[in-house]
Amino acid sequence: RALRLRQNEWDLANPELAAEHAALMRETDAIQRMESEKALALAEKGRAKANLRAMAGDRVADALATSTETPALAAARAWWPSTSWCLALIGDLGVGKSVGAGWIALQALEAGKTARWLDARDAAVSPIFGTEGSARAHRCREVDLLVVDDLGAGAPSEAWKAWVEAILGYRHAREFRTVVTSNANAEKFKALVGGRTVHRIR
Repeated sequence: RALRLRQNEWDLANPELAAEHAALMRETDAIQRMESEKALALAEKGRAKANLRAMAGDRVADALATSTETPALAAARAWWPSTSWCLALIGDLGVGKSVGAGWIALQALEAGKTARWLDARDAAVSPIFGTEGSARAHRCREVDLLVVDDLGAGAPSEAWKAWVEAILGYRHAREFRTVVTSNANAEKFKALVGGRTVHRIR
């Protein structure tokens, strides 16, 4: 308390220096806050990248870290700030569709949103009925961003196609953001997701 009184007396005796000191302290505080915010942002980005790797796998994460601009990546960059509910990246192998989808997933994670990566090849042979299937469907329906990667790979059953179409229809009705990648041509893609859903997709 005595030290504070002496400080107040000094401030009164040296108003210009006191004002300069106060301004310097405010500037120091602002810099410290900015540095803390930068450190927090870097930590969040690190967590987002780790989550993407766990979700999409090393192949997508590594390719995204070293990728060059491709039409698929350009389409992803254009779609992300838009209000469109769904982006379909369709094309031949090796054109960067999964990398484009990974870039979008990373933006969602860095923004603090939930994301789910559904590898269609693996999911097509996973349970779609019962408790496990219902839980998976619920997660796919409600997540902020859903990526359905490699739709049409393997030999998907009619039940699996109907399962995917139902999820896409649910997400379309609520305009939940969704990305679909596929090597299928336009005709096969339409057969996979249904004509109604195709018309709803950008």
